[in-house]
Amino acid sequence: MKQQEYIIMEPDFREEIRGRYIRPYKRNMTVLISCLILAYIVITGGQLLAGQPENKINFAPLIVVTIGFIFAFWLAYPKFKKMNIHYKHDAEYGMIVKEQTSVIKVFDTPAGINIYWLDCDAIKTFTPDPYRAFREGDVVTIYYLKFSKEYLAYDL
Repeated sequence: MKQQEYIIMEPDFREEIRGRYIRPYKRNMTVLISCLILAYIVITGGQLLAGQPENKINFAPLIVVTIGFIFAFWLAYPKFKKMNIHYKHDAEYGMIVKEQTSVIKVFDTPAGINIYWLDCDAIKTFTPDPYRAFREGDVVTIYYLKFSKEYLAYDL
């Protein structure tokens, strides 16, 4: 019953998926580095405004801040790299999975937009968009990303 097929992603969609990994990574790194620069400016400015003799800067607080940020970077960098890594894998893989599956259960909601349980290992439930009503046992073809298991669309 289950049939899988792979469709090559369009280059624009592939870049969009890759961007879902790259943008948060770049943003987090930018925030971390900006905090370091801001800390240096605050410490140096505070020392200059405090009237250190002969406008000499005490480097001890700067060294402590540098060691603290190196430690924070050491802890945060692996987490930043792993965040949304499944999108990076999908972009590198470059394929969309097309799988034919069946509806195994229908969950009726008060709003009238039903949620459908599928006989699929990757995508367990879906709500069709544009909306269409299915019954138990109906065969539906869904499209999704392999590694992130993100539902994209459906066909009949």
